[in-house]
Amino acid sequence: MRGSPLGIGTDVGGSIRIPAMCNGLVGVKPSHGRVPYAGQEAGSLAGSSKLGIEATAGPIARTVRDCELLLRVVGDASPWLFDPDVLPHSWTQQLPLLPPPSSRPTQPLRVGIVRSDGHTLPLPPIANLMEELSHQLRHPPLPSWQPIEVIDLDLSPLGPKCLKTFNGVMSIDGANYWFDLLAETGEPLSPWLQSRLKRRPAKSLDQVRDLKAQVSALQTEFLNVFRKDGGYWLPSSSSSSSSSPAYNGPHTQKNNKGTEATTKSLDLILCPPAPHPIPPIDRWNTTNYTSLFNLLDLPAGILPIRPLSPQDLQAEFPPQGPPKKPLNGWDAINRDLWTKVDRKVFLPGMLSVQVVAPKLMERRLVQGMRVLEGVVGSLRGRNGGEMGGRMESGSKL
Repeated sequence: MRGSPLGIGTDVGGSIRIPAMCNGLVGVKPSHGRVPYAGQEAGSLAGSSKLGIEATAGPIARTVRDCELLLRVVGDASPWLFDPDVLPHSWTQQLPLLPPPSSRPTQPLRVGIVRSDGHTLPLPPIANLMEELSHQLRHPPLPSWQPIEVIDLDLSPLGPKCLKTFNGVMSIDGANYWFDLLAETGEPLSPWLQSRLKRRPAKSLDQVRDLKAQVSALQTEFLNVFRKDGGYWLPSSSSSSSSSPAYNGPHTQKNNKGTEATTKSLDLILCPPAPHPIPPIDRWNTTNYTSLFNLLDLPAGILPIRPLSPQDLQAEFPPQGPPKKPLNGWDAINRDLWTKVDRKVFLPGMLSVQVVAPKLMERRLVQGMRVLEGVVGSLRGRNGGEMGGRMESGSKL
C-alpha cells in the first residue's frame, strides 16, 4: 500500500521486528535508553517495567536509510530532556562503525552467523536462507568497498535459558492486570493469545529478585558471544570476503612480540527473526528469536533479503537432521507448520534476517545494516523481487 514512508513502533518481545518481517520492511528495536519512552501507557501498573523488561520505541520503514534518519533526528534532539532513562549522548557522539567516506576501511566488518536458538530449529527455507547469506558474505559477487569477515556461532546453550527467563519475567504479576483491563471492556483475547496467556499467581519478591539475577547473568554471559575467546565461536569457521592476509579486526592489536594483545570481537550478529516463514494469522510459533534480544537489551533490526519462492517450498529437512524426535513442544509445532500444511500458504512472503549489535550501539547497527543491504542486494535480483515491494501491507499477522 505504501501508505506511510515511516512509522514508529514499540517492542518488548518483537513488536517492531515481527511486523517488519511480515510486510517486507526494515524495522529497528533500539536498546533501552536510546529513544524516549516515558509517559507511554504499557498496559501495566506504573513501575512494572522496572521489574520486568523495558519496552523500547523504534522506526519501521522501507529502507535502512529511513530508519537511520529517524534515529539520528531523535538522537540529536536532546531526548534525555524528555525521558530520564535516555543517555545524554547525541547520535554523532555514538561510536561509528565505518570510517569517513573519504577513507577506505582498513579492517573488516566482522559478522557472526547464528542458525538456530537451540530451542526451536528453523524450517528448511530459513536454514537455507542463512546458508545463502553466509555464502554471499564470504563470496560477494562484486568486490565490496567494505571487506567482511564471517564467523559461525553456536548459541544453543543460551537460547533455551533466555526463553525460560523471558517467560518468567513477562509473568511477574501473573498477567492479572491485563485480564482485569480486558474484563472491564469485555474484549476477548485473540486466538493466538488464548492458548498462551493465562491468569496465574503473582510472583513473590524472592522470585522476582531471582529472575532479575538470571537476566543479569545472561546479559553478562552474552558478552562472551561477541568475543573470540568467549566459547561461542565455532572453530575454523572464520573466512573473509577480502583476499588480504593482513586483517586483524577492529579490536585486535599486536604487541611487541607480534602476537595478538587483545581478542577479536564481532561487530554484528545475523540470525533468523523466526524459525519459520511468514505463517497464516494466529499460526506464529515461538517469539524467542526476537524476544531474547529484549531480554538481553541489545539493539536489533530486520533486513528484508528476498521473496519466498515456489522453489523454497520444495525444500525438505536434510537427511542428517533435524533429530527424529522434536526438541520440545515448540519445536514440534514448528515442524507441523512445514509437514502438515499446504506450503502455498506461505506465498507471497518475504524472507528477512535479523541484525544485532552490542548494547546501545544503534549507530553501528544501522551502519552495518546499510553495508549488508548493499552486499545481499543480488539475492533479491536473483529471485525476481523488489525489497519491501512484494507484500501487501498488513496481509499477514
